[in-house]
Amino acid sequence: MASVAKQAANCAIACFNFLPITITVANSLISCHQSAVALAHFLSFQAKSRNVEDKSCNFPHQSRNVEDKNRNVEAKRRNFQDKSRNVRDKSCKLQALNSNLQALRCKFRLLKVNSWLFFSVNYAISVI
Repeated sequence: MASVAKQAANCAIACFNFLPITITVANSLISCHQSAVALAHFLSFQAKSRNVEDKSCNFPHQSRNVEDKNRNVEAKRRNFQDKSRNVRDKSCKLQALNSNLQALRCKFRLLKVNSWLFFSVNYAISVI
């Protein structure tokens, strides 16, 4: 029993002698952890400020994109107006063609009447 107590005492003394080293290592680990946390906060702050810089760099591009979209909308509006004018022009041309067709029909009828009149007069002259 005494030897077990002596071994336990020796172990306790060894542990007690080792305790300052353990505390030093623990303090060192705590210090490293605190440094790592501080570095992580610093890197996170840097990343956030880079994101802000990136966003501010993107703002002119976004502004140009909006301007480009506005120009595209304006171009589409002009194209639509041009197409509407083209449709109106084609409609006017079709109306003009219809008018010309009616005029040709009238001329054809007039020619028929003139030829009938011509043959009637010639027949009347030949009969007289």
